[in-house]
This record gives sequence, structure tokens and C-alpha cells, in this order.
Amino acid sequence: MTRTAYTTTDLWKVLGINIDKCKDWLKKGYIKPNLGAADGRGTKNLFSLYDLYAIGLFQELVAKGFPRKQASSQTQKIARRLGSSGMQDRWLRAEYVAFYLKGKTDIDASSSGEVGMMTIDVDENINGEDYNGKVNFNELNILEDNENATVLLINFRGLREKIDNKLR
Repeated sequence: MTRTAYTTTDLWKVLGINIDKCKDWLKKGYIKPNLGAADGRGTKNLFSLYDLYAIGLFQELVAKGFPRKQASSQTQKIARRLGSSGMQDRWLRAEYVAFYLKGKTDIDASSSGEVGMMTIDVDENINGEDYNGKVNFNELNILEDNENATVLLINFRGLREKIDNKLR
């Protein structure tokens, strides 16, 4: 039987997030339990599997120097999209997620540039041509009319597989 809800303890075990850091992120709203927030003594935060994927992305972004507030905003959008039946298939097919800051030459905590994200599906065979996991960044339109942009590409499929394996 597949579990549908995970607790804060599961976050610690699966994602390796320090207990104090996890509590701080919850308190500041950087991560949110979309299945139910703890409400007093003896209650638990309940996270979906999609929340775990999004929190894993948040953790990766923060580790790479992405500002927490902006990383949180983007990954919470992903959690909502994963929870939406209309968007779920697209996000679960995504090989990579590209996060970008426009108007900055580097990622830092004081960044005020525009933040965005997009999924990248790398099919084995597209229009009869074998891409072998190669991504054409010219097709992403991230750098269009903006020579100062930082792009961070995260292997979303690998992250999902890592989380899924730890849950087994």
C-alpha cells in the first residue's frame, strides 16, 4: 500500500534536513505541508509526496545559493502544480527544471532580479532525432533580450528517483 501522507519526521529521514532547519523553514513559511499544518500540541504537519519533491528542489536551490524567499515561491508553485491533476503529468515527465534569475550575473541572497522556472522534457526520440539527453538552451528563451541571467538546471527526475528510493 502506497502512503499518501508524510510527516516532518519523514522529511528529516528522506531529505536529510536538519531538525532545527526544518522547523525554521516551516516557521518562516519557506516550506508548507499541503495536506495539513500542525495545529497545536500532538498534531502533525502532513506532506504529500509532491511536497517532498518540491522541498527537495527547495533544498537544492538553497544549497546552490538561491535566495530562500525566491526558492520557496518557485517550489511552492511546483508543489501546487504537482497536486493539480491537469499539470501533474507534465511535471512528472519533466527530466529537468531550469530556474533562472534575470538581471543578475550571480545568485546571491540580495538578488532582486526576476525569477522564473520551466520544465524540460528530454524524450529519447523527438521528431525522429535522438537527443540523448542534450538540451538546446536556445529553445529555452531564458536569455532572450537579457545578457545578464543566471540559470540553474536541476535533474528533477534524478531527485524524484532518489526520494522514491528512500521511501521504499
